[in-house]
Amino acid sequence: MKTTIPISKEVRNKLRIYSAYLGKPYDEVLEDFMYVFENSLPFKTKSSFANWFEKNIKYFGFKKIIKKVRNSFDYILLSTNNKEVKVKLVLIDRDFEKYKTKVDLVISLFGTKSKINGTKVINILKGVGELPPIEIGGFRAHRHG
Repeated sequence: MKTTIPISKEVRNKLRIYSAYLGKPYDEVLEDFMYVFENSLPFKTKSSFANWFEKNIKYFGFKKIIKKVRNSFDYILLSTNNKEVKVKLVLIDRDFEKYKTKVDLVISLFGTKSKINGTKVINILKGVGELPPIEIGGFRAHRHG
């Protein structure tokens, strides 16, 4: 059964390129991407990510949770130098752009940005930028992220 999903022209063009490169129909390419994505993230939900973060705040330079904003993933934390810091947790760094929350720091499970709209971002799992040259059988290829 086929359905129509509204996607941007930019995403459609990227999908077309990946589909041609892999020699697969769009739906198989999307299934492959989802499979890799779902099996690459250590947390499947924001709640499980938040629970892990709360148990490991010391590794991010914080002493304690002063306040967790109810029904959100916003925190006020006490840093090791005794300053209050407003923090937002997101699974993917780009997700922060849709929030109107004013925070001092974004902690993202996955991403490539170090700042979003002037707010510092810590990415726990960093995206791949430029990969080192690959040499196979005397052939040297440069890959770009």
